Amino acid sequence: MKAKELIELLEAMPEDATVRLAIQPEYPMEHTIDNVVLANGVVYISELRQRGYLPDEAVAELGW
Repeated sequence: MKAKELIELLEAMPEDATVRLAIQPEYPMEHTIDNVVLANGVVYISELRQRGYLPDEAVAELGW
């Protein structure tokens, strides 16, 4: 995914929505975001901490 595509997806979301990372389709967990950086032309989003299991609704929406 390119940054432009991510921006377009995020622009369709409510501005006050919390953003988290969904990780591990076989063991779906959610993680909070710590930082966003650019290195060697790649945007990296770092994890702050694991929050717990991904909600069932999010798992279903992701098709996991």
